[in-house]
Amino acid sequence: MRIILFLFAITPFLWKKPIVKDDFVDKCLLPTCTIVNKKSQTTGTGFVIKSKKIDENNYSNVMISCEHVVANRLHVAIHEYSDVYFYSGHNIVPAICVAKSKEHDISILMFNSTKEIKTAKISFAKDLKLKQKVSTFGCGLGDTPRFSEGQITELAPSKNNLQSIRTSVCMVPGDSGGALFNEQNEVIGIANSIKVIGQNTPVTNISTFKSIQLLEKLYKNQKYDFVFNESKMPSFLFEYLWLNDSEIGY
Repeated sequence: MRIILFLFAITPFLWKKPIVKDDFVDKCLLPTCTIVNKKSQTTGTGFVIKSKKIDENNYSNVMISCEHVVANRLHVAIHEYSDVYFYSGHNIVPAICVAKSKEHDISILMFNSTKEIKTAKISFAKDLKLKQKVSTFGCGLGDTPRFSEGQITELAPSKNNLQSIRTSVCMVPGDSGGALFNEQNEVIGIANSIKVIGQNTPVTNISTFKSIQLLEKLYKNQKYDFVFNESKMPSFLFEYLWLNDSEIGY
């Protein structure tokens, strides 16, 4: 009996609470930023896929968003959090759109920051299915990143021709450009449009995302309209735009 009591007494000192990395926060919440177009007084959403130190005080960041929410020059609000989930403010920095595809409504932005930004992991897997659980963060209406979840409700008829993903995720104007995440916290789509009726009244829980497979095709073939070319941008930054095999999940 004394041995049992002794073991109970020392257990708290022997057992240490494991440090669990919160992938949801790291891969979904922290890479999400607000795109601020001061000229048109509108906001959009984007997610960071690369963050690289370029000198002693700066990181260069690559962000994906929609073509219809960006201008050539705009600003990005980098959101900050304390105690993991609690919002503590933001830092607004200038950004540029370096490449875009109007046909597929996808854009690539770059901006600098003084700190490394968490990056979203992309998955080009083609095993999506109806009723699959998905989630997103949107910065619509000028808000901070706002979580919403739902299910895939409609897919294209062919895996090899997946243009869009319709979901029951709730979105509002300004959420365009945000990432659609699977249950493994990987990006599988880009927020593109919401269903509206009447005087542009959003219909709750009907939202459409561009398949991330479109991004893969554009990356492979470099089918973008470049706002800046190598003569106007340092070559190492120009090369930095592109994802390598490990970064796209190969």
